Amino acid sequence: MQKGGIVGALAAAAWNAYDPLLKRAFRTPYADSEVLGPFITEGRYEWLANLATHMAGGFAFGTLFERFGGRTAQQGVVAAVAENTVLWPALAVIERVHPKRRRGEWPPLLFNARAFGAATTGHAVFGVLLGLGVSRVGVAARRRQWTGRLRSPVPRASSAAGLRRSSRSAAGLFGR
Repeated sequence: MQKGGIVGALAAAAWNAYDPLLKRAFRTPYADSEVLGPFITEGRYEWLANLATHMAGGFAFGTLFERFGGRTAQQGVVAAVAENTVLWPALAVIERVHPKRRRGEWPPLLFNARAFGAATTGHAVFGVLLGLGVSRVGVAARRRQWTGRLRSPVPRASSAAGLRRSSRSAAGLFGR
């Protein structure tokens, strides 16, 4: 189950990297990756707090996504956008105490279509990355499953007679 968490944390880190593009595209100062970081620290290391909290949330979301059977990019998008839509009203509480909102760096968010569009797009891309990552990790893990035995490239004989036949044919190959 940790695979989903790791993929979720990496997808959240990627989201942290493309959040400035979302801010520019939607012409909003709001960034979803900056919701929890300012509660930990502000100033010089705020970016690190933003990254850490966003990756922790991605880890938790990815773990739950995999645990509940999420395997595809489409399922990732649906789950992430549904989470965004369901939790968006919680911004009514968060924006009353958030440092960036109190300083006037963020506009009122609850009914802000640009902020909601940026957050929804960010969640959709996160969902694609999560779904693709979980499906790829699952395929790679199935390919490399350990069976507990080393496999020989030479087919095994199922009986003593078959063993003699296979050893004779091998001896013929090497000129004996």
